[in-house]
Amino acid sequence: MVSCPGAHPPSLLVSQYDARELRPDGEAEGMFRFRGWLPAAQHLVGTSSRIVTYRSPELSRLTGLYNLWI
Repeated sequence: MVSCPGAHPPSLLVSQYDARELRPDGEAEGMFRFRGWLPAAQHLVGTSSRIVTYRSPELSRLTGLYNLWI
């Protein structure tokens, strides 16, 4: 679900997972090591692109998430 049927002010969605702890897949590469906690439906094969992450101090301040990476 990517929306909330409840009436409330704008907010961030919170993910809920079946597993309580993250168990990376040691045989997968890149971000797909964490596919158990990602909304990834398939693994991309033969691509030279990489995942880009960066720290967002402004969004961190706004959300109160002080170690936020996007």
